[in-house]
Amino acid sequence: MVAPRVTVATVAAAAGVSRQTVSNTLNCPQVVRPDTRDRVLAAVEQLDYHPSLAARQLKTGRSRVFGYGLRTTRASSPDPIGDRFIHALASAAQAHGYRILLFATVDDLDEIAHYRKLRLQADLDGFAVTNTHRDDPRGNWLSKSSTPYVTFGRAWTDAASPHPWVDVDGAAGVALAVGHLWELGHRRIGFLGWPQGSGVGDDRFHGWRYALLARGVRPGEASPWHRACENATDAATAAARDLLSAVTAVVCVSDIVALGAMTARSELGLSTSIVGFDDSPVAHAIGLTSIAQPLTRVADAVLERLIHPTMPNALIEPSLTRRSSTSPVQSGG
Repeated sequence: MVAPRVTVATVAAAAGVSRQTVSNTLNCPQVVRPDTRDRVLAAVEQLDYHPSLAARQLKTGRSRVFGYGLRTTRASSPDPIGDRFIHALASAAQAHGYRILLFATVDDLDEIAHYRKLRLQADLDGFAVTNTHRDDPRGNWLSKSSTPYVTFGRAWTDAASPHPWVDVDGAAGVALAVGHLWELGHRRIGFLGWPQGSGVGDDRFHGWRYALLARGVRPGEASPWHRACENATDAATAAARDLLSAVTAVVCVSDIVALGAMTARSELGLSTSIVGFDDSPVAHAIGLTSIAQPLTRVADAVLERLIHPTMPNALIEPSLTRRSSTSPVQSGG
């Protein structure tokens, strides 16, 4: 004998509420009183109620699915932040009754080609976009095609762009690192960054320069303390060898770059304090002081803006996690 199908009306009767209240609890829980919401959710669980996604899509015109392009990375330059962000975004989506559809891409134009196909074939509600950079064509294409999207990363080419974004304040994060090292007595604090023009890297570089300027260090005095390299450990090791002899501490643009700097420090037998950026699993493993990006908060904010497109852009403050790679300056430093 086939069990009768559980419907919204069944749940409403069991919880002693209206069908609209059940619908609000499942779709807009913030408008329902907590005690009523708990009663409805208990009935949903007890009855093992599963809303019909097809019926919901017909009623709302939304698939409740967002797309996310998974970019291929080089073995020498992994993307631990991207991996953690994907997990956080998927968790945020599930908490709101949405899903994330992943698709593989190799570059910006390939990603745009997938946007075009998926809008027609998968009827997605929008896209989450990451790794924004100067002259990024993806936002322009999505805007011109009236496709909803939110980026983890700012519109670096035009700060006044209406581009919808959530980002971590990289300049503020590097300033935290400089402040931490300054409190430890360091006065020659270097910066190992990426080549100029990356947007994210430039923002972090400016955070270093302004933090030193605020402490009375003139730009000309600090300029010998800056080097740039690609985001790879071998390139960072080579760049750090020349830099470490001139400073007592270094702030690095990423944990990957910091790993290269720590390799150079070991080779040279120095005690230079080193700070990374990202607080990745690598930082935990090697005892690296690092700036932590609050990826769960970022993912929640991206998801909220995909669901509610009128929300303002958000710049989120990072934090510093102190470990053994930083210590007070030695005598004479």
